[in-house]
Amino acid sequence: MLLIRKDSPEILSWHSFLTIPGKRMPSSVIHHIIYNEGSQRLRVFFISGITYDYINVPKELYDRLRQAFSKGKFLNEHIKGKYSFEKVKEN
Repeated sequence: MLLIRKDSPEILSWHSFLTIPGKRMPSSVIHHIIYNEGSQRLRVFFISGITYDYINVPKELYDRLRQAFSKGKFLNEHIKGKYSFEKVKEN
């Protein structure tokens, strides 16, 4: 999945991104991720269908997650239990 900005305001929101269908993330646990640099929220969409927002995640950590060989292992070792999270309600 690729992300592109649909406009160019200074304040970013989740709605300022459009998703473009593409290859699924190479992970057996994580379907895809998006990051909001303005709020430092990392949204993780799991293959199970559950989605979580991790709060105050630095961009550098998001970049490292994207580059990690094992996304699930990186998430477990560096994000889960270290950052607050919220389960995203299904619509």
